[in-house]
Amino acid sequence: EVLGLGPAKTYGKGVFKDVLEVLPGHFLECGSGSCVEHCYWKLESHVHEDGWEETVEKMQYLIEDAVKMQMLSDVPICTFLSGGVDSSLLLKLACDAAKETGKKVYGIYLHTMLHPAKEAKEAQKVAQDLGGIFRVLKLDELEGAGIADNPLDRCYRCKRYLFERIQDEAKVLGVSTILEGTNKDDCQVYRPGIRAVREMGILSPLADAEFTKADVRRLAKEYQISVSDKPSTPCLATRFPYGTPIS
Repeated sequence: EVLGLGPAKTYGKGVFKDVLEVLPGHFLECGSGSCVEHCYWKLESHVHEDGWEETVEKMQYLIEDAVKMQMLSDVPICTFLSGGVDSSLLLKLACDAAKETGKKVYGIYLHTMLHPAKEAKEAQKVAQDLGGIFRVLKLDELEGAGIADNPLDRCYRCKRYLFERIQDEAKVLGVSTILEGTNKDDCQVYRPGIRAVREMGILSPLADAEFTKADVRRLAKEYQISVSDKPSTPCLATRFPYGTPIS
């Protein structure tokens, strides 16, 4: 129970009396009835002398590099490609990273009951423009995920079902690394589907690198990705209150 509560807001201070937290960059050496804390790494600050443009350029490089480092693989990679700006940027970064290994990158699009059919053509164009191999899976998530009655856990059940199908396709393609485009902003709101993604071991490089939606759009525009200004297209089921049957 103590560990489940997580760290306190004040570093080094626990939530229970005499139960303290080991600070970041420290470790404990215990023996002979006592424990000694050692510091092996300390964050140091320095005077920032770079100009604005140089700072932006360096930060952009560091963020991109953080994303691409998660994509280095000696096997093919597949990304969930919705046709939106997040997944399109992710596909772009994955394709760029794959150039260093010569491996294939698949962009898997899901033709589902709850997303506009027109998205498929746009997603295909994005994949072709960026160098990904476009694949389409036609799915009926209302029946497959059992969400036609629009239950409270609809998003979780749907997301899990969809990514299980992507995992099935990935096995056929010989792919062990699957990426999806959740960003940092998505993690700040109620998105139960993200839990399914985490449970299944799907990687979310944009969120892990703390890319916000604004970061995604700015970088997508610099890469001249055709959907950089495309508005988000939420699942159509979100238009109905929970418990409303969907057909």
